Amino acid sequence: MPLDFFSCNDPKNINEGTPHFAMDERIHNYMFSGRDFKKYKVLPKFKDYYSDSVISLSEASVLIDELCGVKDYDGVNKEAIDEFIRFVVNAIQYRHSIYIYSD
Repeated sequence: MPLDFFSCNDPKNINEGTPHFAMDERIHNYMFSGRDFKKYKVLPKFKDYYSDSVISLSEASVLIDELCGVKDYDGVNKEAIDEFIRFVVNAIQYRHSIYIYSD
């Protein structure tokens, strides 16, 4: 079961055509295992793999900066992080918030 990220203006409009990024547990664990995330502002919003959350448009550029920092961690799948960054950049271009669902 992936952690699903959807880019849109209103979560009521999420459908098959909504831009989507799926983060599997393995990538999530690499990002968050044994790391101190107190310095981050947006990443902790999805630290709990089983909780729903929202990243507002105003937080999206901060998320990109934080993801770039995560890419420096040993063992992180840099290609998956790059794909996630592209997803967030796309959300910014469309002026969307990002809705996160665990189911």
